[in-house]
Amino acid sequence: MEKGWLYLSPHFDDAVLSCGGLVAAQVEGGVPVAIATVFAGGPAKEEELTAFARWQHERWGDVEKAHQHRQEEDQAAVASLGARHLWWPFRDAIYRGQQYISDEALTGSVKPGDAALPGLMMRSVMEVVSAKPATVCLPLSAGRHVDHQLVASLARPMIALGVRIAFYEDFPYAACPGTVEEAIDRLDLPLMPEVIDVSRHLEAKIAAIACYASQIPVIFRREGGTAEAMAQAVRRYAEAVAGRPGQYAERLWWPARSGK
Repeated sequence: MEKGWLYLSPHFDDAVLSCGGLVAAQVEGGVPVAIATVFAGGPAKEEELTAFARWQHERWGDVEKAHQHRQEEDQAAVASLGARHLWWPFRDAIYRGQQYISDEALTGSVKPGDAALPGLMMRSVMEVVSAKPATVCLPLSAGRHVDHQLVASLARPMIALGVRIAFYEDFPYAACPGTVEEAIDRLDLPLMPEVIDVSRHLEAKIAAIACYASQIPVIFRREGGTAEAMAQAVRRYAEAVAGRPGQYAERLWWPARSGK
């Protein structure tokens, strides 16, 4: 991925939800793009699901095959943008035993049992970047989901190793007032914003998000849980980022030392 981009997506949908327009624009411009789902690992055995994980699967429409369906959705979404998908074996928080068994736990502090994860995740990042140098784009961890926090925690080690990084705003968490600012404060890094016009590629982003059919009723439940409600929410936030009616943008945040 010489002069390419590697997006770190905590879960199967995060990078597409947050910066699918930029991905589509980059691919159109000939930039090699890969989206790595960091926590792509499924449960060890379906029968060993915690009650909380089983409830999540029920929300997604299929207790037994939920993880497989999410993989299929991600493959279709990323392919629709012209990017390459990577699936890393780390397990989603809901599959990491009894550590995260409520929505409150998922947006709380990272548990001590996950202490080794950042080092293991860094190895996966560096295997890709060392072979084919790329800008690595991470979530700010707006919304405080523990898996987003873990991925965002890789920023400082990467900066120390000279890796060029940027942060994206975790949508739809970022649409909640104050969440982006809170995430930036928590990172405690000097960051500079870059607003990128994605007006021409917004519909491609919306079409890619629509591939995550199992997630739309959950993620956009407050807006009605339909594909149209999702599209309206995406347009609304992108227009707010652009700051002009009828224009749509996504925003990256660059560490001051990283440059653009």
